[in-house]
Amino acid sequence: MPRSIPAILSLLILWPPSAAVSQGSAERPFVDVIDVRVVNLEVVVVDGKGHRVSGLGPEDFRLAVDKREIPIEFFNEISQGVAVTQRPAADTSSVPGLVSGKAVGTSYLVFIDELFTRAPDRNRVLKEMAPEVWRLGPEDRMAMVAFNGRRVDMLSSWSQKPEELELAFEDAIARRARGLDTDAQIRGLETDLLADATDDPGFDALYASGRLEEKLERIARAVTSTLRGFAKPPGRKVMLLLAGGWPDSFRVSGDSGLDHSRGRRILSPIHETANLLGYTLYPIDVLGTQSIPGGAAQPGLRNIDVSAGFGAHPGVNSLELEAHATLDILAEETGGRALIDNARLTAFDRVIEDTRSYYWLGFVPDWQGDDKDHKIRVEILHPGLRVRSRESFQDLSRDKEVSIMVESALMFGHLPGAKPLQVRFGKPTKGRRLQIPLTLFIPMDEVTMLPVKKGRYEANLELRIAVLDERGDHNDLEPIPVKLFGDRLPKPGEQALYETAVKMRTQAHDIVVALYDPVSGTFLSTTGRFQW
Repeated sequence: MPRSIPAILSLLILWPPSAAVSQGSAERPFVDVIDVRVVNLEVVVVDGKGHRVSGLGPEDFRLAVDKREIPIEFFNEISQGVAVTQRPAADTSSVPGLVSGKAVGTSYLVFIDELFTRAPDRNRVLKEMAPEVWRLGPEDRMAMVAFNGRRVDMLSSWSQKPEELELAFEDAIARRARGLDTDAQIRGLETDLLADATDDPGFDALYASGRLEEKLERIARAVTSTLRGFAKPPGRKVMLLLAGGWPDSFRVSGDSGLDHSRGRRILSPIHETANLLGYTLYPIDVLGTQSIPGGAAQPGLRNIDVSAGFGAHPGVNSLELEAHATLDILAEETGGRALIDNARLTAFDRVIEDTRSYYWLGFVPDWQGDDKDHKIRVEILHPGLRVRSRESFQDLSRDKEVSIMVESALMFGHLPGAKPLQVRFGKPTKGRRLQIPLTLFIPMDEVTMLPVKKGRYEANLELRIAVLDERGDHNDLEPIPVKLFGDRLPKPGEQALYETAVKMRTQAHDIVVALYDPVSGTFLSTTGRFQW
């Protein structure tokens, strides 16, 4: 993995405008900037027979955060995609603009996992989903991305045109899926974990488990980056996750057994990010019912306790059950539903029906930026009725927020909402690792210079550098403080020069260089690629 070296704190002076062309990103199909103030809850209420209940008001609900009751500051009922009632929040800056009697749109974000899925399984689900895009309402929209294990490729930005979306599905079906490679690891690991041995003396279960863990970590980063890349579409926000059997148990040592909840911990940033941004997750298990060696497939076993791990239920594919459990958790944490077995073939139809009628509640937390998770509990004050909603939200610090945004830039090739930063990459110095000099030309028009004492002005910035190698492994280098100073305010068009360097392995890398101004919240960034 690449590692940083200390910054070379060389010349920091006001510099004349450069004639060089910036390497910053060009116009992009989406540039969402995250600014979450109101936490929105999509609440489904059903009776004892599972039928939706309508006609309720905010007085029929109790809302608690970390077991402390708080007021409902925003309330709507949505019935068959139309706003019925509206009670605005005190601060409506992050509340969807709804008008009683008007259609409420839903933004469907489709994420296709190509790392764990096999093409025939994936394509069967995609072919069933494609015709359903004609069911989108006039205010609905859809975007599609696919993750090949290294980068997230956008197949369609937000579109309301079914004919465009059908072409995106065709492109998705034609893409390569890498699940056969992953499947070989899973099958070998499955045999080892079920029998605690393998007939193949060359099979290293600990190594295979580690490689699968790395792949699952890539999936988690890709999904969270996608959510942040599409952070602020209008209307209700829904993500359909086409998953390829994400494992939950991993071998933690050569002899001492398994960690039976490692997978759900690796995937937890997905539901944390979804809850932060107001997305409801609908994971789709594209593999369908699987069989185990020497046994028949066992469909419909949804309530078996998998905490005992592999081999605890004879004749049952425990790996499949654990994969279902990870998807169930993602759905439950965000108020969605996991679409398992045969439900995968009618997945989009089911999601459309599930997202047409609900109550939309909102509240404004006391944001602290402490990176803590906060539990949400919504109760209905009528016996015999049940509710389904997201269960938590995360209060991110600005430092973590910035790190995740830079990580998103690696996945998509640009930093959403950033302004261009001119960077000159110097000639690498070869050694055990390559040392690459960087020269930043910082536009002072985009930097906040503050007076610190008479005749002196300063700006305290953060330089973030992240790299992604050919295998899909990435590393965020430690933030580098950058201090700019001068005896006067900069003139329009002036630049500051800053030099540093990074070290990385001698292989192809993508690199993101981002400069952050904490005072204004401004990002400047560029991306580059190195091939040796």
